[in-house]
Amino acid sequence: MSKDPIDPEKLANDWLTGHLSIEDIYEYLDNNCPTEDFSTCELNHVAQCCYHIYLWHIGKLPDPGHFLAAVLKNDLFKAINRADDTNVKALKLYVMFLYNVAPGTWWAKAEAEL
Repeated sequence: MSKDPIDPEKLANDWLTGHLSIEDIYEYLDNNCPTEDFSTCELNHVAQCCYHIYLWHIGKLPDPGHFLAAVLKNDLFKAINRADDTNVKALKLYVMFLYNVAPGTWWAKAEAEL
């Protein structure tokens, strides 16, 4: 059964207006990204991490944690070093989420704040 993809532009708009939900992120990951190698529990974990990125970007989470800070700073060495087993597998999903959903200002904010 084929899944209907979620429009990343809608999610990007929801991000900018402060209305992005963890459910939207989970649905985006499940429908738009290669998730067949992830259990439901692992996909929930990845969605939660993506939601933490969003909360950090909009100022509702002061510290995204060591692993997500490394992802946001585009530091592959530190990201892999700090990742648990699920997050090592999920690095591509984080890149897809940031590229397709996050506003371009995430990069400058990460460079300035992390």
